[in-house]
Amino acid sequence: DKTDFHLYPLNFRQYCQLITKKNEKPDKNQLRQCFEDYLQCGGYLRAINDFAINNVVSQSTFQTYEQWIRGDFLKQGKQEVYLLSVLQALIEVGVSQISYSTLTQKVGDMSKDTLINYCQLLERMDILFHLQAFDQNKKQGFPRKNRKFHFTDPFICRTIVAWLTREGLQDLTVSDNTLVEACLASHCNRLSKTYYFKGQGEIDVIWCNEKTIQAIEVKWANQIKPTDLKMLKHFKHALILTKQQAGDIEHIQAIPVDDFLYDRF
Repeated sequence: DKTDFHLYPLNFRQYCQLITKKNEKPDKNQLRQCFEDYLQCGGYLRAINDFAINNVVSQSTFQTYEQWIRGDFLKQGKQEVYLLSVLQALIEVGVSQISYSTLTQKVGDMSKDTLINYCQLLERMDILFHLQAFDQNKKQGFPRKNRKFHFTDPFICRTIVAWLTREGLQDLTVSDNTLVEACLASHCNRLSKTYYFKGQGEIDVIWCNEKTIQAIEVKWANQIKPTDLKMLKHFKHALILTKQQAGDIEHIQAIPVDDFLYDRF
């Protein structure tokens, strides 16, 4: 009876199995290299093939996916200039929390209803998704509070940046930290309800998985400060995803991001 299906790009584990041609987990160095490559080409097969052959994604591949996004919007009677403005604002906001009202102000010449309509179409195309703030008491989201917007795949995010740059709107870049946090949130969001938490500090991902509420913070840095972990201590099941470090930090389990994404998904 189901008529609509989500055909997602490959997740990180699927990507590793494709690249290594093995079902077993790669060794530490190979896994790290796979993750760095995944942040370049994501889970889209054409981009993966480009990167495997030339160690870079070709401009023609970027433009193919750009044309897909543009074409679907034009078919819906949308305006490309509005689409580019929305995408530019989303890239500039990055992983910061923002309301639709503030995002509308950032975009400029567009109503709030129009902005929401464009964002919802991006979400239906599985280009974009958002996380609501987590309500600890009700164990659900706060629909009226600020949201965090993420692009569903690293390659799609890079496609949009390349498109905006070529259009001359602005010389935009996306940090690895933004890509890694979005990658985590996207993997979690595919499987179960996912939020972020804002208190006296912020937690990147609240993952309501298998009746367990897991608080996950990404620290894509060489050093982690104890103050960075203050909010995690408010949750029974807390986890730090690091660049390389494993073990316990301030009594909170730390796991490299690539290990977590491979083992859990």
